[in-house]
Amino acid sequence: MFAPIDFATPEFDAAIQLRHRVLRAPLDLVFSTQEIANEHAWLHFGYWVEDELVGYLQMVPLGNNVWKMRQVAVDASVQGRGIGSKLVACTEAAMVPLGCQKISLHARMAAVPFYLRLGYVTEGDEFTEVGIPHLKMSKAF
Repeated sequence: MFAPIDFATPEFDAAIQLRHRVLRAPLDLVFSTQEIANEHAWLHFGYWVEDELVGYLQMVPLGNNVWKMRQVAVDASVQGRGIGSKLVACTEAAMVPLGCQKISLHARMAAVPFYLRLGYVTEGDEFTEVGIPHLKMSKAF
């Protein structure tokens, strides 16, 4: 089930744990209190299977009806089952009524094929972020 997540709720705490497990711990990174506090004005979305949060992403406004998708995380136990695709598609559908005309993101190289399958295109050259290679990608609506 797809649904928005409110900041500073038990669901948001579960999202932080999921993000840490999937995205941060493998890189030996941790969230700072300030990083989390900065997320209060952003949009947060989750995907649940049997009352367990298994997918998460956040949307950050960049201006001019462009939003940045960040922190896309799907629990390893359900990867490969279409949860990530459903999470992104539902988020895209939720963003269009808000006036979103384009979604931008920084994809880890391993995730580039996933986003290409969802209609995102690459922009520019490879760059390093959080110590690993990424490509900027986007999709217009």
